[in-house]
Amino acid sequence: MFQVIDKDRYKKFKDIILISAYPTSNESSEIKGKLYFVAKEWQCETSFGAYIHVRCMGGVLSVAFSERLYDLGSNMKVIAKDEKLNNVRFKDIIEFMNWEIDEDYYLG
Repeated sequence: MFQVIDKDRYKKFKDIILISAYPTSNESSEIKGKLYFVAKEWQCETSFGAYIHVRCMGGVLSVAFSERLYDLGSNMKVIAKDEKLNNVRFKDIIEFMNWEIDEDYYLG
């Protein structure tokens, strides 16, 4: 379960309607025979034409927002942390952020 780190940023990014979302990274590494996910990232488009980049690394949820796809990712803001660390699914993030998206329009 996520715990909010920055309430103001959480309020800014919650309750958004997404029209698409897809993974951009799902990096993993193997250490002593165990598989560890280093970063999971998704790129999303909102219903009002802006873009959101979502990153979950080491249980820390960060989000970037931009009106242009080109600028996305350069302004990541920490929103929350999760005790699950590496087992976070995009569905968990959608529920935590109270985002709306048709299941046919996202991967992850």
